[in-house]
Amino acid sequence: MSEFNRSDHPLNKIREKGIKELKKEWQTLYSTNKDYAIQLINDQALEFPTLFLLLHELEVRKDSVDLNDRNQIVINHISNVLRGTDYGLTNESPFHDQHDTIVTSFLWILETGSDSIHSIDYIQVIDSTAIQVLLTFHQDYLQQLIRLLFFRNRHKSQRHYLLWAIYELGDPTVLLHFSNYLLSEYLTDRKYAKQLLSFIPEVQSASAEETFDVFVNWYEHNSPYLVYTGETNDVSPEHHPFRINYAAKYLGKPISHKTGNPLLRLSSTDVRNFRYFVQLSKQEQMTLAEKSLELRLQERSKWKQILTYSLQDQRLFLNGGGKP
Repeated sequence: MSEFNRSDHPLNKIREKGIKELKKEWQTLYSTNKDYAIQLINDQALEFPTLFLLLHELEVRKDSVDLNDRNQIVINHISNVLRGTDYGLTNESPFHDQHDTIVTSFLWILETGSDSIHSIDYIQVIDSTAIQVLLTFHQDYLQQLIRLLFFRNRHKSQRHYLLWAIYELGDPTVLLHFSNYLLSEYLTDRKYAKQLLSFIPEVQSASAEETFDVFVNWYEHNSPYLVYTGETNDVSPEHHPFRINYAAKYLGKPISHKTGNPLLRLSSTDVRNFRYFVQLSKQEQMTLAEKSLELRLQERSKWKQILTYSLQDQRLFLNGGGKP
């Protein structure tokens, strides 16, 4: 257990005075009371930026400074990211214990250091850590990572790799998290959220007051039928991270957001309808899919009956012409 809170940990407090002051104070402390200096470094309340800024001081004294597992893992990780080394744990322990220790250490980096911006190298370490936590260790860290994304945007800092990691989940719920920032108190957040969602035509053309409700309506109608495209460059005017699978929307079949494959078995009627549907123009597909969804939500039994008709008769009925 730590005898300090993070805010009153001596080294964290000194860091607020500047990098030079932090290094000078720790060097003095190490020369006068080595054991206490190491105790402070290994203390649970230490914050990652403090360790990062003292990295050189620790490396030149590595033979005489006994670091705990957290600090050693983090220092190895920094070296792996910035120098291309391939360090792992230094002690032998069961894989499960190693995994838990690494995850805990990586989460410590993010929880105590992600809202700091010290240098390009520092940002690179934070981004690499976030990507591994989310995509390699599969931790439930999406909401915190999106908060970091908007923090970086607010400070005009690097965010491309964070956004890539968020999108690589292939999960449309990330769009819901983005939409929450349409209601932010910060204008910068609201603009960035709309930019991220601007691949949706309805959102792109909506007024600032309408954007949130417009997005929610679009999401409710389309979320089961969205496919991840891999297009993650948010500054591109052709930024389309997700596309609607109109055939799935027309058939009412939820799909894998990664592959676009249906999650429900297709009947022979579904297969027949699909084959004819994909021969339609893009505009016809969009219209027919939306009409099919509307009827499915209103009168499901009638919708099921209509899909047994020929595609020509379906189009006639769904466009208000009635069954011939």
